[in-house]
Amino acid sequence: MAIDRHAMGNKHEEWLADTFGGRRTRGSGNQWRDPIDGRQNHREVEFAFAWDGKSTMAKSITIDRPMLKKAVEQAGPERPMIGVRFYDDERLRNFEDWVLIKAEDLIEIVERASGS
Repeated sequence: MAIDRHAMGNKHEEWLADTFGGRRTRGSGNQWRDPIDGRQNHREVEFAFAWDGKSTMAKSITIDRPMLKKAVEQAGPERPMIGVRFYDDERLRNFEDWVLIKAEDLIEIVERASGS
């Protein structure tokens, strides 16, 4: 059975938007005025993120500094995030999700949550 990479990416992008309450961007972020896969609105959400989703059925995904730099640039006023999904099979039913955010953003969230 051939892997449908488009379906794999779409399912992951939908999950990111549903989970984080943001919106998917048209064309999976390939529009010059609306880059990156999805985003929250920094005017409406205190810790607003803009994300790029990466999914695979392989054992690994490469995250490199140019990818991180691109996410920072495309996030604009929102905080950058990379969503990573590892699918277990072609049916796309079993998977494991991770998110990569800047340490300074996580520190701020933890401090705010603990009342510091």
